[in-house]
Amino acid sequence: MKVLLLFFLFLFCRCTDEVYNPVDLFVIRDTVKSVSFSQQKVRVKYAEMLCPRVENDSLMMPMNVEECPAIYTAYVRDFVKLMNARLKEMPERLRFMTLGLIRANTIKKRVLMSSVKVQGDRYVLTLSEKEAKSLGFEKEYNELKRFLDENSPIPPCFIEALKEPEPDTSIFCDFRLLNEGLSPVFAELKQAFYALNRVYAVNERDIP
Repeated sequence: MKVLLLFFLFLFCRCTDEVYNPVDLFVIRDTVKSVSFSQQKVRVKYAEMLCPRVENDSLMMPMNVEECPAIYTAYVRDFVKLMNARLKEMPERLRFMTLGLIRANTIKKRVLMSSVKVQGDRYVLTLSEKEAKSLGFEKEYNELKRFLDENSPIPPCFIEALKEPEPDTSIFCDFRLLNEGLSPVFAELKQAFYALNRVYAVNERDIP
C-alpha cells in the first residue's frame, strides 16, 4: 500500500506544473536573455487563465481561478487593483486608450515579441518554430518571422539603440506604449507596477 501511495505521489508531482515566481511569468524583462521552454509553457497556460478582462471602465479578474497556484492569483489580483486605481485617475481619453491597449493585447503576441532579440544586424527569435508549434503559436510565429526577415538587416543607426534593454512591462498590458509625456498618471502607473514586482520578487524557496 505504501509503495502504491509513493507511486501515485510521484505521478502527481510529475504532472503538476513547476511553480515559478509570478514576476518571472507575468513580467516581460529584456534583461533576461532567454526563457526556458518549460517556463514559457507555464507562462502561457496561466497568463491565459488569469488574463484580466475589461468591463466598462475597469479590469476584472477572470471567473474561474481555482486551478491556478495561489501565488499567481494573488499577483494578478494586486495587478488588477493597481490598474483600477490608476484608471480612475486618468482623463477619459487616456483611460479609453489604455483599456483599448489591454483589449488588443494577446498573450501570444507578448510572448512572441519578448522572444525577439538583436543578433549582429538582424532580428532573431529565441523561440524555435518547433516550440512555437507546441505552444499553438505556429501561424503567429511564421507571420512575425516573415516580418522580421523583411526588415533585416537593421539600419546601423538603430542597432545600438535596439540592444538597450527596455523597461519591464506586463504580459497583460504593454506599458512601454504608454507615453509618460502625455500624463503623469502613466508615470505613476509604471512606478506602481515596478513596486508590485519588487514585493513579489522573492527567492524561490519562499514561494508556497
